[in-house]
Amino acid sequence: MGVQTLTFGCRLNAYEGEVMKAEAEKAGLDNAIIINTCAVTAEAVKQARQAVRKARRDNPSARIIVTGCAAQTEARSFGDMDEVDLVIGNHDKLRAESYKPMVFGADIIAGFPTETEAMFENSLRFITEADITYIHAFPYSPRPGTPAARMPQVGKAVAKERAARLRVAGDVQFAALCQTRIGRVESVLVERSGIGRTEHFLPVAVGKDQAGKLVSMRMTGAGADGLTGDVMRAAAR
Repeated sequence: MGVQTLTFGCRLNAYEGEVMKAEAEKAGLDNAIIINTCAVTAEAVKQARQAVRKARRDNPSARIIVTGCAAQTEARSFGDMDEVDLVIGNHDKLRAESYKPMVFGADIIAGFPTETEAMFENSLRFITEADITYIHAFPYSPRPGTPAARMPQVGKAVAKERAARLRVAGDVQFAALCQTRIGRVESVLVERSGIGRTEHFLPVAVGKDQAGKLVSMRMTGAGADGLTGDVMRAAAR
C-alpha cells in the first residue's frame, strides 16, 4: 500500500501533503494514510472527519495519521476517534518535515466583527513583517449560532474590500519571492497541467511532455503567474 495522502484546504496544504508522503516513505513508513486537514470552516473540519471514517472502512489495517490545521485546533476530538492512530499538530509537523529556507502562508479573515481600520492595517503590516508569501484571504461571513455572529458586524462590502487588499499584498510578496529565484537552479515537480512546483511551491511553466517528472531547471524569468526557466536534466530521485 505504501503511504497515501488525503488533503483538504489550500494549495499549500496540497504541497505539504506531497512533502509528507515523500518524507514518510523515505523514513520507511508503510501501510499508512496521512490526512492533512483544514480548519478554516466548520464544513472543512466535518469533511476531514468523514474522510477519516471512510479511510478506516476502506483500509481496516492501515495506520491513519491526522495532521494539519484541524489537528492543531481540535487535537482532542480527532484523537478521540477510534479510527485515528496518531494526531500530529502543525507545530510537530513543521519539526517533522524537511524544509530548505522556509516560505510561509496564512489564511486571513478580513472584516471579522469589531475589526477597525487600524486593526486591519496591522494585518497588512504583518504580511510584510512576517514575510508571508502565500495569502488565502477571504471576507468574514457570520455563522449562525456562533458568538461572532452576535457581535457588531463590519459589513459585507467592507470585509470584501479588505480581503481584496490583503490579496494584493500577497501578490506583492509572491512577486518578490519569484524575483529572488531568478538565476537559481530549482528542483521542479511537474503536474499534469504542465505546470511545475518548486520546493517553495512556486509555479513554473514547464510543458505537458514533462508531466509527472522531477526536473532540474534554471529559473530565467518571473511574471504574475510564477516562474519560467530552462530544463537542465532529470533531477535525482
